[in-house]
Amino acid sequence: MAKLTPDSNLELATVATISISHIRESDDALLSRHKWDSDFSWLVAESDYFWIVWTGDSEDREVLFSYLREYGFSEDLINLVRYFNELEIHWLRLDPEGDVLEQFPIFEWG
Repeated sequence: MAKLTPDSNLELATVATISISHIRESDDALLSRHKWDSDFSWLVAESDYFWIVWTGDSEDREVLFSYLREYGFSEDLINLVRYFNELEIHWLRLDPEGDVLEQFPIFEWG
């Protein structure tokens, strides 16, 4: 077992937290429906209050976007994932208390 030290070479991941109002209710329903699928669990994590969605690596982002389309996710969600992928942010936390970003649509639901 390795010991954590200041010079450890840990792989770090970044997370951006934004408002869940930036996704459609239909996207929320799809996340809920597929969260237990074994071939979907690598993409999304859930808590009682928010979703965490993987934004992909630069090498495989188009595969990820195709995968999201195949599952029926909206272009609005795919555009969010694309935006944060291009910023090299690894995970997107969709939270009711997250920041509302003016450059993205806001959907009233729930």
